[in-house]
Amino acid sequence: CGKLPGDPDYGITATGIKVRPGVVAVDEDVIKLGSRLWIEGIGEVVAADTGGGIKGNRIDIYMDKHEEAVKWGRRVVRVKIMD
Repeated sequence: CGKLPGDPDYGITATGIKVRPGVVAVDEDVIKLGSRLWIEGIGEVVAADTGGGIKGNRIDIYMDKHEEAVKWGRRVVRVKIMD
């Protein structure tokens, strides 16, 4: 969430919810915050955050464990906007 541990807003997304599995960061010019998405290999998530490196057709998927994120890596997936 772009904040350091100890910051009172650490772990809080751009929409004000706590980051957790099922939350992704998006480019607001591409996907509206609050949108429900379906991501191939993940399932249903909510677009609840933004990020400086998230531009265009990119998303950032929150995962609980660093190892899980490394295993997932960077990949091209299908994303469907559900609403």
